[in-house]
Amino acid sequence: MKLNLKNIKGGKLYSINVNESASVGDVMQKLSEFGFTGGDHGLVFDQKILENSQKLIDIGA
Repeated sequence: MKLNLKNIKGGKLYSINVNESASVGDVMQKLSEFGFTGGDHGLVFDQKILENSQKLIDIGA
């Protein structure tokens, strides 16, 4: 499943692929490894998608 993130400040869209066994923590940890945080970067994401995600497969901008 694809999770779309929008950087409000820059207007850029980022997509990550997650599978159904990743936790919200897994996703947020992976994002932080790339330097993205909700507050710092103004990212908007669908919390329900994160909660239903299971395992992070891949992330990229």
